[in-house]
Amino acid sequence: ANGKVWMVDAALGGIGVYDIETAVLTLRADLLEDGGDGIIAIDNYLVTSTFSGKLWYYDLDQYPSGSFDVGITNITGTGDIGYNPSTGVICAPQVTFEGGGVVDFIQFSPPTVAPTTAAPTAAPVTTTTNIISVTVEGGPAFEYLDTFTGLADAGALSESCEHDPANNKWRLFNWFTSTPYTLPGSYPLTDLASGDFATLSGAAAGIAGLNAQQFVAGSPNLIYIATASPIPVGADGVSRIVRYNVDDDSFDVLIELPGVDGDGDVGNGLCYDADNEVLYVTSVGVDFFVTGAPVANANYVYKVENIGSPDTATATAIDLTTLVDADGNAVTDRTLYPNGCTVANGKVWMVDAALGGIGVYDIETAVLTLRADLLEDGGDGIIAIDNYLVTSTFSGKLWYYDLDQYPSGSFDVGITNITGTGDIGYNPSTGVICAPQVTFEGGGVVDFIQFSPPTVAPTTAAPTAAPVTTTTNIISVTVEGGPAFEYLDTFTGLADAGALSESCEHDPANNKWRLFNWF
Repeated sequence: ANGKVWMVDAALGGIGVYDIETAVLTLRADLLEDGGDGIIAIDNYLVTSTFSGKLWYYDLDQYPSGSFDVGITNITGTGDIGYNPSTGVICAPQVTFEGGGVVDFIQFSPPTVAPTTAAPTAAPVTTTTNIISVTVEGGPAFEYLDTFTGLADAGALSESCEHDPANNKWRLFNWFTSTPYTLPGSYPLTDLASGDFATLSGAAAGIAGLNAQQFVAGSPNLIYIATASPIPVGADGVSRIVRYNVDDDSFDVLIELPGVDGDGDVGNGLCYDADNEVLYVTSVGVDFFVTGAPVANANYVYKVENIGSPDTATATAIDLTTLVDADGNAVTDRTLYPNGCTVANGKVWMVDAALGGIGVYDIETAVLTLRADLLEDGGDGIIAIDNYLVTSTFSGKLWYYDLDQYPSGSFDVGITNITGTGDIGYNPSTGVICAPQVTFEGGGVVDFIQFSPPTVAPTTAAPTAAPVTTTTNIISVTVEGGPAFEYLDTFTGLADAGALSESCEHDPANNKWRLFNWF
């Protein structure tokens, strides 16, 4: 547009501007604060999609001044966007590694009055829709409470969340820093006071990639942390389990994990078997940074024993080549890409990040079963609450599973179109789930959801009442003199057909939307 090639930076945010005539490439980090995927030109505007669930717009008449403004936020579709100029509709597909298969459609309307550089005479108008809670008779309820943006406002990221009951704090971690952030454990049921949102100084002795956590009560009280080896750039390529002493804010390394050096060797999930005092740590085995593809032998599950001291801790690999299905037959057509894990009912439950499904490791028999039928979506975090498993998936959902059903049944959706799909945490004293946005969707945003157990006992019979849905929170922001973005619909047909989404292009010759994906 305007004699220039405009490129959105996916990792660090900003816009690359290549002048076609002069061959000069300018990096304008100040134009866009968010990492993004798609960018298109509509009339005299640039519109870009970012991994934080937003569409942004920029008036080209401002260049080189100004910056991108948010047009709509909390959408699911953050991939390569397309545009139909005959209808003014933007097609915004979900990126493959957030689950894929979901496509948002947004109406773009140019300004009804000419834009101005003067301050608008009216405040921005926001319209809120579309976080959907699904409550079924006999099932638990999920109620959206709040979205905390303090991390993003401070220029920080989010990835995982753990409740520290010893100090009643939420501990927030991310891949790129060595310091956890904290919020009061009562948040968001109580208001924040000055100083309530805080971080430590010099924590973790420079070890970054604080990716998955597990609180273990004791003397001292510890949060065990699985670290991600290739983060930041220039790290030594070793994944570790780190101990964070929440009583005195000190860190030490429990064990270095065997594994594959490279971008796939990442400690993604961590969980604790209290009966046997054993940790389990997982790696998805996908190169999140460059190719998005699996890395050979980098998906793993380690059983870590003798965790009382770095001198005694040992890590033993669980064989992922001997997977069996629900009938005990060998699984030969796929492997397990384990992300989050939790321990309940004598089993380690692992959510597959890449292909969906649940890995179920029987602690007593040491048999690892792949239950692809339990969960249709690729996910990140999984926790046990009472007799339920709750998992977060990249399609913007929390799902739940009643353990009394096992080995029957499957996960049901509790809430959808949330932003927080990372490693979730839970405060049992308030019943609140902390759901942080994953780093590669933008990071820095944390959703809080109230979990309520069923008020009546669940039953295997058909419910007598239809599911109740409650809708909130896709936010359109319209400023006087600026364009308008109106949420129209979300198409789930790809996901329903077991297909994925990544990019969208309008074909005016045939008046069709063309939907593509990596796989």
